[in-house]
Amino acid sequence: MSRKILALSALLLLAGAASAADTPPVPVESRGEAVVAPTADQKEAQRVALELRKAMNQEIRASIEADREAVAALTAQLADATPEQRHALQLQIHATKEQGRRALLAIQLDYARQGGHDEQARELEAMLTRMDQEPAKVLAAPSTRDARQGGESR
Repeated sequence: MSRKILALSALLLLAGAASAADTPPVPVESRGEAVVAPTADQKEAQRVALELRKAMNQEIRASIEADREAVAALTAQLADATPEQRHALQLQIHATKEQGRRALLAIQLDYARQGGHDEQARELEAMLTRMDQEPAKVLAAPSTRDARQGGESR
């Protein structure tokens, strides 16, 4: 669950406002209050950022849907599986979900780089690096079955 929250928070960071242009904005009067009107460059930057967000969201939705279909297909096979097959299928389901989470972060990273969001890109790269290192830790730990039987770790 925390990975989902982490991925969603990264998405929200990425969906932030477009960076301001180099030219300073021009103040205008509106109901007696000074309001800053966006420049043409800022409007263009906002338009590009909006297009990037829309494209990223479409790609994310497609990736999530593909992952759901893959997990559903594997889950359907569990009903008729032997215990050994069931274990293998559960490992495949877990791997599919992990690959899906990684794919979401990779999509966000790609769009962060395209949008010039360097800080978010660094954070996403760090998250991907941690994800890449986690499987080694999980595989090195003894399984529950090994621990119950007092056996050696894999």
